Amino acid sequence: MELLKTASILLAATTFGVALVAVAPATTAQASKQTLLKSYPKNMRRTWYRYEKGHYIKEKITAKTNDGDKLHYFNPNKKWPKVTKKNQNWVYAFKTSKGVIGTGPWWGLETGWTSVNDMGSMKGQQLVTKTYKGRKVKALKEIYSNSAPLRWGYSYSSKKMAKYFNPKGTVLWADK
Repeated sequence: MELLKTASILLAATTFGVALVAVAPATTAQASKQTLLKSYPKNMRRTWYRYEKGHYIKEKITAKTNDGDKLHYFNPNKKWPKVTKKNQNWVYAFKTSKGVIGTGPWWGLETGWTSVNDMGSMKGQQLVTKTYKGRKVKALKEIYSNSAPLRWGYSYSSKKMAKYFNPKGTVLWADK
């Protein structure tokens, strides 16, 4: 009796699974979607530190600023903004499907992009985890894509962590 019950459950599960595969629509690979941001994500908002050449480098991210650069939003479905003297030093930010926050200067909008997915950035930032004294902590991975070759480095939420991960104060920008 047990064997018959087990066999019928297995047959029903297999049949149901095959039916789902047959009914499910085919998916196609798409380019990564980008979404313009009105503010920086809450988990990135804080002061981040790097320790280089014997001193600390501080970067403060708030809802509307990133290291002093003011974030501005525009609706990409409407007419794209014109670059003027007033707004040329503003920045835009977008989030990719991989969790990277891209930031670029407002004057970069004059490159002829037609959609948000075409937009490029000067700096990309992503939260990653590192192990600090046996526990997981957040670190800010920064990618400078306007340099050739691509350069990246890490910032941490405290000066102690910054010095722990770079005790000699060597410049951490790695070429990749």
